[in-house]
Amino acid sequence: MRYATPKDIDRAATLGEHKGATHSSKWAIARGKASTMANAITDKKKILGRLEAVADKWNNDSTILEPFIHKCLNLYPEGMYRGAYALGEKYGNYATKLYYSKLVRDNIGGYPIAKKAGKLKNLKGRLVTGVEYDYDEIALIIFNYGYDKGF
Repeated sequence: MRYATPKDIDRAATLGEHKGATHSSKWAIARGKASTMANAITDKKKILGRLEAVADKWNNDSTILEPFIHKCLNLYPEGMYRGAYALGEKYGNYATKLYYSKLVRDNIGGYPIAKKAGKLKNLKGRLVTGVEYDYDEIALIIFNYGYDKGF
């Protein structure tokens, strides 16, 4: 992890903890506390670390990541992060249209496979559409979130 501090990692790890909570409710607790935690952050550098730690700990769960991503986009209204979100959403829409084409559906497989196939794994590369990208770890998380929203 590039931006996350030990404190960010600890906060992400304890996001789903609440006295008396069972294992099955940790995700629900984390979703509820995520918004409060994200809204309390006003420092640009801190939101990057917290977003990275939460994405790592909670397996990129979009409902937990959403408040952190929106806060990041508010703190960085222009630039790479906003562009990554817009491109991810656009690419997700494109992939959805491709998936519904019979030829692609027959060759790729089911919906979960098609949805997962379009997510970015590398910091630098080229999309199927030919668009080149060069992201940091946070922009990659935001792109994949936007892709999910668009798909």
